[in-house]
Amino acid sequence: MTNGGGAPDFPVHPTTSSLRLATLLVGVGGFIDAYSYIKRGGVFANAQTANVVLFGVGAALGRWAEAWRHVPAIGAFVLGIVFAEWVRRGPRAVVGRPARAALVAEALLLIVVGFLPGSFPAALVVALLSFAAGVQGAMFATVHGWSYVSTLATVNLRTMTHSAYAAVADRDLVARRQTATFALLVVAFAAGAAAGGVASLHLHEHAVWIAAALLALSLALYSGPARAPGAG
Repeated sequence: MTNGGGAPDFPVHPTTSSLRLATLLVGVGGFIDAYSYIKRGGVFANAQTANVVLFGVGAALGRWAEAWRHVPAIGAFVLGIVFAEWVRRGPRAVVGRPARAALVAEALLLIVVGFLPGSFPAALVVALLSFAAGVQGAMFATVHGWSYVSTLATVNLRTMTHSAYAAVADRDLVARRQTATFALLVVAFAAGAAAGGVASLHLHEHAVWIAAALLALSLALYSGPARAPGAG
């Protein structure tokens, strides 16, 4: 939707596409990646590109044990996306607000993960985190009407760069606003990763509860009394 000047109308209330919610979710994405890499076996929960690369490198070097430990995360991420699509398309009569349900389920899952000791199989823990990441990425994919990724930085960085070029070359005001939006998302991911790294070193397996708290805050924003009509 655009206003008379051709720029998109930005919703005032927190919805699945609000910038406040997107910023928190992206921060959670960076946090969980740092946590899973540092405390749960050196495997990324969100960055499946990295997992695919590390699998390929391990296979090329003949280090199959090292290569295969990235596979559960990749598979669980795919299953999370499939599950999110199934929930969105099918049982809306059962789960009337699938996006809200996804936030609740992810927060609860992170709380459970925080109770699992370091001796618990890392592959299973990361698979749980990757499943949640797949659900989150599928449920929350737009901000102000623009496509973004709530669990990664690469796509958001690319969009920021494209829009920055258009803002300068074409003096495009919408592109300028898009640049600022995606720059914030990139910074939020980096900040979340830094916070996740520091927290993991000090709080160890329990650090993930901070991410659960951020998701609870996201839920509070999303389900506040001043939601936009028709928000999921």
